[in-house]
Formats: sequence, C-alpha cells, structure tokens
Amino acid sequence: MPQNEVVLIDSFISDAQKTREAPLPDDIAFEVFAAETVLHDRNLSDDEIEAGRIGGGMDGGIDGVYVFQDGILLDEDSDVFSDDFTAKNVRKNVELELWLIQAKRERSFTETAFDKVESSLSRLLEIGRAHV
Repeated sequence: MPQNEVVLIDSFISDAQKTREAPLPDDIAFEVFAAETVLHDRNLSDDEIEAGRIGGGMDGGIDGVYVFQDGILLDEDSDVFSDDFTAKNVRKNVELELWLIQAKRERSFTETAFDKVESSLSRLLEIGRAHV
C-alpha cells in the first residue's frame, strides 16, 4: 500500500477516535474502520458493526462476520434465532450474503492468513457439524 494511503487511513482512524467517548485500542479501531469501509453501503450502526467484530486471539483469521438475508443484517434478535423458527418460514430463493473481514495493517497478506480463514470456513460452513 502506498505511503499516502497509509497516512490517509491513519488520519481517518484518528478522527474517528476523537469522536468516541472512550478511544478504542489501535487494533480494534482499525478493525472497526475496515468493517465500516467495506460495509459502508449497508448503513450499519456502530453497535451493528461492533456486534460482527470478532477479532483478537483465536479468531480463526477472521476479524468480522456479517450475514445478510435479503439485504437485512441478521443479528441476535433476528427471527431466525427464535425458538419457534423453522426453515419453512424462509421464502424460496432467499438471498443470503456472508461477509468476512480480515483487517491487516501489514503491507501484504501472507498465505498463513488465507490458510487460517480456509480452515475456519471449512468448519464453520459444514452443515452436519455440531456448533457450540
């Protein structure tokens, strides 16, 4: 990434930090900035961005996960998570989108980053696997 872009990104993050009641740690502020930038057209709230952020240790190489059903963000209050929900409640040809965000401040991605995400996704998306 060219140095000018790094300076601009750091400036955007710094400006955002000044508007917060309590500044975020630098790595989290960068993850939030990345999610806000990638999902800008979705008009998500700060709380919705934060709810999808999973970065940190043991994150499987994924810093953010956002799932949209017909363009609407699924969150913990979505009908699909209620006790009485069944798959037949979903219309045919529903559009599901899975957005995964990997936010790196380094100048390039290594194969390790992709290997971690691949391993996480193979486990996450395996329908027959019991998730806890």
